[in-house]
Amino acid sequence: MNEAIEAASRLAALSPMTLPVVIKATAFLLVALLLTTALRRAPASARHTIWQLALAGLIAIPVLSHIFPGWRLPVPGALAALVSGTRLAALDHPGSRTPVFDSLATAPSEFAL
Repeated sequence: MNEAIEAASRLAALSPMTLPVVIKATAFLLVALLLTTALRRAPASARHTIWQLALAGLIAIPVLSHIFPGWRLPVPGALAALVSGTRLAALDHPGSRTPVFDSLATAPSEFAL
């Protein structure tokens, strides 16, 4: 679990826009996967069209993220700490089971997507 948190924090450190784009791209690909699974008996050309549109959408996501305003969504405390860079006390003390913010004032309660 700590490896996943460290990987996510490295990803968030790349750019403030990187994590939301990765989340949107993953959701976009999951929708394409669900559509192609639902159209299993449809012609292959229909399924290929869905994947072509999905790949075109992946290229458009970063551009559209700059053009359109983001949504403000509430996030759990651990993810908020990860996004803001605030360290959790539980990460510093692995024996502790209750994560506590070092600074509650710096932990955001919303994350823009």
